[in-house]
Amino acid sequence: MSSASSSDHPVMHPVASQTGVGAVHIPVSSYDLLITATSKKLLDRRESLFSKEHDEAECWIAGSDDGESLSKTTGSESSSHRQIQELASESYEIYNYQKTGLGKMPHSPTQVTSETFDRLVNTLRPFTFFLGTVLNFGIKVKDDNNTWHGFHSRHHLTDVGSVETCYMLHFFENNGRTTGDPWSPRQTAVYHHYHASSDRSSWILIKPSAHLEEPLQIELENASRLTLSAKSRATRLHVMFTSFALSNWPNYIATQTTKVEEFEAKSFFSEVDHIQLDDYDLRFQDRQNLQRLKQRLLRAAAMLDATINLQERVRGLLEKNGDDALKDAMTVEMNDFDAEAKYYCRCISDLQQRASDTLSLLLDILNRRYGHANLRSAAANEASLKANVASLSTMTSIAVSGEMEHKLEQKTAVNVRALTVVATLYLPASLLSSIFSSHLVDVNSAGIFYVPSEFWKFVVVLVPMTLITFVVVAILQAVWTAKERKVLRKMVADASAKNAAVASP
Repeated sequence: MSSASSSDHPVMHPVASQTGVGAVHIPVSSYDLLITATSKKLLDRRESLFSKEHDEAECWIAGSDDGESLSKTTGSESSSHRQIQELASESYEIYNYQKTGLGKMPHSPTQVTSETFDRLVNTLRPFTFFLGTVLNFGIKVKDDNNTWHGFHSRHHLTDVGSVETCYMLHFFENNGRTTGDPWSPRQTAVYHHYHASSDRSSWILIKPSAHLEEPLQIELENASRLTLSAKSRATRLHVMFTSFALSNWPNYIATQTTKVEEFEAKSFFSEVDHIQLDDYDLRFQDRQNLQRLKQRLLRAAAMLDATINLQERVRGLLEKNGDDALKDAMTVEMNDFDAEAKYYCRCISDLQQRASDTLSLLLDILNRRYGHANLRSAAANEASLKANVASLSTMTSIAVSGEMEHKLEQKTAVNVRALTVVATLYLPASLLSSIFSSHLVDVNSAGIFYVPSEFWKFVVVLVPMTLITFVVVAILQAVWTAKERKVLRKMVADASAKNAAVASP
């Protein structure tokens, strides 16, 4: 992307003579290396850091004479250029505010073109530490867990009394979502340059909260009623910014407490051994959601630690640059801030411990339920196996019974066939022999056979005797079959008893 300046990336002016506030002096050679490294990173990431189409930067200008008026201007690239050039004027305090809407992610591209950013850098000439904070913004493919405040403050030896300070504010802000977590982590970069020669300050805020304008206006109005130097007024703003970072923590903690309590209710009151129909629907997904909540609480704790450490650095800045009258009042404010922040840290720590305990309890409940489910499944499998064994035994008994009945039928058929053959062979001969040896047939004098008149008696006697014969045969067959069936019933009874013994636990 082309730049309005003579180069294609911001010109960073090395400050050879700088000393740190509570930090060691950086040698010129090391500072040059820092400038080179930061310049390369900014050049590599210009596409993701800056807007390609238009500027959405706002300049807030407060009159340095009374400090009461706070005018806000927003315009095209040309008007932004004019506003930036006003930084050379000694009659204004300039607040360059790069805006972002409520609900936007903190890693969205900075809403300013690279040309405007180059002009801003070349006009204000901020130290390299601030330019390094710009790298914390831009498009990112995953969450950035970097919560370091990045506080740096340096005095100018060539411009005695001038101080440059930069840091990052980390806080939570309501994202307006109706589902999911309503709180999102936000970050704001703050740069301040106090010009001792003109007793004025220049500020740059990157991605500030949409709710910061009102407390900033109130702070400027309050500062205008006090007889303070520009340096002291700037120190009050530093205190206000760090206090603003704590403003949403009570609501954030209340929301996370409610979430932890929901998981606790599931873990405390869920049935373990005997699950009821109206019981909590406890799943492994609950453990996953609670683990994600623990990760968010871990980041929240890191953000609080960074804010507390930032407050300590701002306190050091106050001790070195504030007026005596201001120090006492600001010390009280900082002490209150410290106590409040430590309380929030304790609340987050308690939530982390409760979440860890609940996570362990949920895992125990899930494991126990899984164990009971395995036992029930094993018992069902065992019962099914026994039923299969009993069914197999019954089928075997039926097969044996069928086989025995088949054999019995075969024997009966053989007997019937044998009797049929005997009857077929002997019945005609016996009948003829009986007839010719009796008086039922006689021979006349001519030698011709004839039937006497008494032959009907033979027929009358023969028919009942034949029936009696068949009855006797049927009785004998029934007796023999009954014995066979008795043996068969005994075998079936023995098999049934064996099945009952196998099926019973």
